[in-house]
Amino acid sequence: MDTVTLSGLTLAGGVVGALLAGGAVWLRLRGRLCPDVDAHQLSEAEERSIAGQFALHSRRVHEQLREYADALADGDPELRERLRRLEEAR
Repeated sequence: MDTVTLSGLTLAGGVVGALLAGGAVWLRLRGRLCPDVDAHQLSEAEERSIAGQFALHSRRVHEQLREYADALADGDPELRERLRRLEEAR
């Protein structure tokens, strides 16, 4: 066999192997899916609760970021201004 044929067979074997592995993963994961999709819908109250929790968490994270920037600047107004601009860029 020449090198081109051997390379082609190697490539084809890799492609077939990848397809078989992908098929096996798909079959395995398909069995884990819940057939009743509607059973996982959130009520409006649950959605509002989650949204409120997310907003509160987000505010706390931003407060901690500002406190950390204050500590890093350690009274240096120029550095604190640069850090403030970085905060706003996010």
